[in-house]
Amino acid sequence: MVALEQEYGTPYHLTVDEYFAWQRTQEVRHEYASGVVYAMAGATYAHNHVAVEMTSILRPAARSEGCRVTQSDMALYVEQASVVYYPDVMVACEPLADDLVERAPCLVVEVLSPATQGRDRTLKLGHYSSLPSLKVYLMVSSDPADQFVIEHRNAGSIWRHKVYGPDDVIALECPEVSFTVRDLYAGLTPRA
Repeated sequence: MVALEQEYGTPYHLTVDEYFAWQRTQEVRHEYASGVVYAMAGATYAHNHVAVEMTSILRPAARSEGCRVTQSDMALYVEQASVVYYPDVMVACEPLADDLVERAPCLVVEVLSPATQGRDRTLKLGHYSSLPSLKVYLMVSSDPADQFVIEHRNAGSIWRHKVYGPDDVIALECPEVSFTVRDLYAGLTPRA
């Protein structure tokens, strides 16, 4: 914690209700973890490209099913873990009770980056899998030279794990759509 405070400053300590009231007044997004608030960093072009492609693939199917797709400006409150994250992409079909916060997504997508992948693969996986509504959590590489998707699918009492390569097809149920991993990197070339 000391190293984080030296690098980012002293974190704020708030209740979740104080956090939501405070966050509504902020220009910068902040994640919330059990009373501690942390400012979020920006993302690379490749990260944004992959998130936009994912959104483009999901949106038509979600709309036809009466669901909505949101991107990283929409918060996700995981009440069971007392955390608030801003996933890169979410799909939710339940009525929206708050215009800034999702509580019951069926799909969560995080685009992995070197700075965030440790948390995405561990803490967030644990927190997201506690959501009763969640059917699939996808972790997508942001590196076009290393195209892969890690899927965690809710199979009742257990979560199944699968890794997909560039030519593999991912079939989702919420929304009902299929695509290849390579589709997420269309038009994105590896950096030299």
